[in-house]
Amino acid sequence: MYRQPIQPRFSQGFSLLELLVAVVIVGILSAIALPNFLGQTNKARTTEATAVLAAIASGQEELRFRNSGSYIQIGVDGSTV
Repeated sequence: MYRQPIQPRFSQGFSLLELLVAVVIVGILSAIALPNFLGQTNKARTTEATAVLAAIASGQEELRFRNSGSYIQIGVDGSTV
């Protein structure tokens, strides 16, 4: 004789309480992780901006050297020496 295992009446799916607990846990983890993610995004933007500014400064220095054959020297009062 084969007997089927007895299954509880509500064994299919999750209960509303289980879903609410899962949503709350995901919300807490998101609240913790989001500021860290945004901080890394800002850090990457700052690093990129610094690299772009360094490239611009390097290009300006190269242009000054090409145009004058030497580096421009500026005196304390702003006059060219």
